[in-house]
Amino acid sequence: SKMKRENAVGDAREPGYLPKMLQLEKTRLLFKSLKYSIAGNLVIGVLLTAFLGQSVQNTSALLMWWVAFICISLLRVFAYSGFRKALPERQHDALWLRLFSISVWLMGALWATSFWIFGMPGSLECMYLALLAIIIVSGGAITVLSYQFSLLIVFESLLFAGVVSRLLWLNDVYTAPLIGLSLLFYGFMLVGGYLVGKNFSQGMRLRMMAENNQYELQRARDEAMAASRIKGEILATLGHEIKTPVNGVLGMADLLLDSSLDTRQKHLVNAIRCSSEALLGVIDHVLDYSSIESGKLELREELFNPRQLLEDVVDMMRIPARDKQLRLTANLARSLPLQVWGDPVRLRQILVNLLGNAIRYTLQGEVSLDANVLWESDHDVAVQIAVSDTGPGISQHRQEVIFRPFEQAEDEVNDSHHGPGLGLSIVRELLQLMDSEITLDSVVDEGSRFSFVLHLRPHKRSSELPVPATHSEEVSGDVVSLEGLKVLLLERDPANRKAALAMLANLHVDVQALTNAADVMKALEDHCYHLLLLGCQMSETGGIAMVGSIRQHEQATRKPRIPIVAITPEAGRGVGSRLRAAGMDGYLAKPFDSGMLREKLLQWVDRMRCKRMKQDTVINPTVFEQLGANGPERLRNVITLYLWSAPDQLEAISTAVSDGNREKAREAIQKLKLASESLGAEKAAALCERMEAEYGKEESVMLPQLLAELQQAVDRVIAVLRKQ
Repeated sequence: SKMKRENAVGDAREPGYLPKMLQLEKTRLLFKSLKYSIAGNLVIGVLLTAFLGQSVQNTSALLMWWVAFICISLLRVFAYSGFRKALPERQHDALWLRLFSISVWLMGALWATSFWIFGMPGSLECMYLALLAIIIVSGGAITVLSYQFSLLIVFESLLFAGVVSRLLWLNDVYTAPLIGLSLLFYGFMLVGGYLVGKNFSQGMRLRMMAENNQYELQRARDEAMAASRIKGEILATLGHEIKTPVNGVLGMADLLLDSSLDTRQKHLVNAIRCSSEALLGVIDHVLDYSSIESGKLELREELFNPRQLLEDVVDMMRIPARDKQLRLTANLARSLPLQVWGDPVRLRQILVNLLGNAIRYTLQGEVSLDANVLWESDHDVAVQIAVSDTGPGISQHRQEVIFRPFEQAEDEVNDSHHGPGLGLSIVRELLQLMDSEITLDSVVDEGSRFSFVLHLRPHKRSSELPVPATHSEEVSGDVVSLEGLKVLLLERDPANRKAALAMLANLHVDVQALTNAADVMKALEDHCYHLLLLGCQMSETGGIAMVGSIRQHEQATRKPRIPIVAITPEAGRGVGSRLRAAGMDGYLAKPFDSGMLREKLLQWVDRMRCKRMKQDTVINPTVFEQLGANGPERLRNVITLYLWSAPDQLEAISTAVSDGNREKAREAIQKLKLASESLGAEKAAALCERMEAEYGKEESVMLPQLLAELQQAVDRVIAVLRKQ
């Protein structure tokens, strides 16, 4: 309705919007109550005529009065229906208000003459009844005309003039008192109508101002959300654009470190890698904070070993601690459960942030990680985790601000690298998502202690949530060789493409690198690959569309599905589901190294794909293998049944087609289709389905050709089955 109002009287930000809106609302209320006014006037007119009509001496005047009454009522009905049917942007036109005003003036004049017609001289009963009718009409007019006080003045003035003129014409002892009472009555009526209209206008102004304020707040909120969304998209795009070349730098650095370098060269390459990782850390912090700020960051729930996670984090942080000659210790309670449900990725991020800050600001002494179980029940495990250091400590006034975004622990700390100041802010937000709070105890020159209580869900073997499992077999990467695998790589960025090619070459993988989707589609058509590595971003539609085309082509040609793994800078919850929805199987987050790439290849590569493509496609080997897995006896029975029934069904179809018996033909086709599908004879089943569709048409011109193709397909199936 707000949009309709703006279309009718303009934009809410225009200077004259409120007066226009007030006038429009008054007009709408006038016409809303008009139907009740029409009905009320008609009822009063009928009752007045019923009681006093026989006493009226001048019947011609009464008839003329009723003709005028009906005509004016029809004019009012026309104005009401026209206003209701008008478009919202036309309802505020002056035409409808003018028609309404004319009808009010005419009706007021008509009721003024009614006292002359029904109030007969010498009959006090008639005069009082007529006067009572006019008083009722006058009172009823307040509820309708108070919104337009000028119309109320005209209407009441006409009635008052009619009453006074008639009383003066009678000129009896009651004339003066009745005129005085009428004057007092109509005076009160006008004052009451004025107050009603004034209060209504004030109330309407307040309500419209409140609506406008709410509307402006909603619009400001929408604009802020749109700006936040655009900012998030810009940050994600910038993160992708920055991560892509940095990933190439890291890949090349890893390859250089694996080559024969002297000590100085390795030191320089390590410096490049450390700087690149620091840059990626800053980007990840900014992107995480943006996701938290926009409310898009969600937690995942996975089964993990908390002790193993804590030990892995401590081991990872030992190198920077050793470089600063700090002692890093881990005090983990033996009561820590072996398996819990939670978000290990975000917990690792929290611990790395806290331990990284502690090591960064501690110049000498030690940093420790403590983990204790506060309580454990069937539904909850409360683990208290604390990170302590012997650093410079944090003053009281700094403790109040360090959890704010873009704040550092101490401005005066001399460190070679200052981050964006988002680490502790992200830690606090992540813990709040986990229904926890971080606390800080710190004394200047003595050290600091950050602690929080994490609530995790214990794992039960009867739990409905399944234990996470990988796509591939659990085999050791040291034993399984990737040699002989054929991988297709689509990567547009030259540095990332070179790094990925070098890593795949080191893994002894046969790889072909392409730079556009058309070449990928042609390569998949001409050659067989075990896996497709696709460099893309979720915001890019080209890669998503290409994957959809690949999947559609596989379904149409019944080719074995090729595993597709996306190489993307995006990670976290929701990325995997979005990629799977787009037709991909998994993703590899940038930056990655040879070990991570090897792990993904082992997880998703389909070693049997090319072999299946070379096999005879008369019978789907996968379906055949599944039947064989149920036992050789069952497979033998299915083959025997098909060899016995398929020729009979073909003969029944041929006879029904010749006789034009559609029902019998459909029945036989359906039986043959089900038998073919159960064996994996996909071409024969597809031809049966096409024949069923052909029977749905009025003219089945393709039936003879389809029947011939079906006979050939079934003969080939029978020939293959007899060899079994």
